[in-house]
Amino acid sequence: MLHHSTAHPHLDGARGEAINHVVRFSARSQYRFFVQDAEAPPRILARHATSRPAYVHSFGLSERYLILAECPLVVNPTAMLLSGRPFIENYRWEPDRGTRLLVFERDGGQLRGAYDTEAFFTFHHINSFERDGELVVDLCAYEDASIVDALYLDNLRTEPPARSMPVPPARPRRLRIDLEGGGVGGEDLADAELELPRIAYRTHNTRPYRYVYGNAAGDDWVDRVVKVDVERGEATSWRQEGCYPGEPVLVSRPGGSAEDDGVLLSVVLDGARGTSFLLALDAATLDEVARADVPHHIPFSFHGQFYRDP
Repeated sequence: MLHHSTAHPHLDGARGEAINHVVRFSARSQYRFFVQDAEAPPRILARHATSRPAYVHSFGLSERYLILAECPLVVNPTAMLLSGRPFIENYRWEPDRGTRLLVFERDGGQLRGAYDTEAFFTFHHINSFERDGELVVDLCAYEDASIVDALYLDNLRTEPPARSMPVPPARPRRLRIDLEGGGVGGEDLADAELELPRIAYRTHNTRPYRYVYGNAAGDDWVDRVVKVDVERGEATSWRQEGCYPGEPVLVSRPGGSAEDDGVLLSVVLDGARGTSFLLALDAATLDEVARADVPHHIPFSFHGQFYRDP
């Protein structure tokens, strides 16, 4: 029996809860959400049986619901145990299945509904919230799962355009679930690329929001910090030739009132110099505020985090 946890748990400060998702692989596989608070050990919040588990990297959280995007990149658990191949190579892209959005009640764990939409692949959810009878689910969507193969080192180490596979773009997409009628509508939040999304999490996760930050890729690799205004459908970016920024981390100004009042921090690899620097951008304008040079390179990393000094 194997378990696969997501890389992105949710923290709900109002409830004092940490929530994450696990795929339990077995002859009778299950999706499982579990919750932990400061007063008790972890407990299962919701579970759902599946014969062909999908690859799950993150999930959505609103005030009342847990959202699992079951994309059609799926695996046969028994065959995976016997194959001898690396974990991800056992998954198969089956677009005819479409993508199913499984929505669970946070209070009680019951399945609220399963809502079908067109096939897409995603690593990262952006935010989810409830509005006017709809459940809004924002995420970074790929047309298919070819991003998995594109991220193999043998492919990335080949200079474009000689690569066997370019790095495909992800777009910020909004899915609107009609909880009563069962329909799913959708549209891009902007005419832009976006991955590794970050929002003003402490104040706007599970609630309506306006801004999301992330990265976008050029011809060879991630080379931009991007800000998307989801209300206006507009995007702005920061870019410096030959530099490759990591995931931007939003540090809100203490006592600030605006959602984008703060700075973005990103560890940037300067390809020409072979060194790295910590970049600080004004979160409202993406103008550079400061940078701190490091006399060596810092290995490129997908994720970053900021913690207050206790």
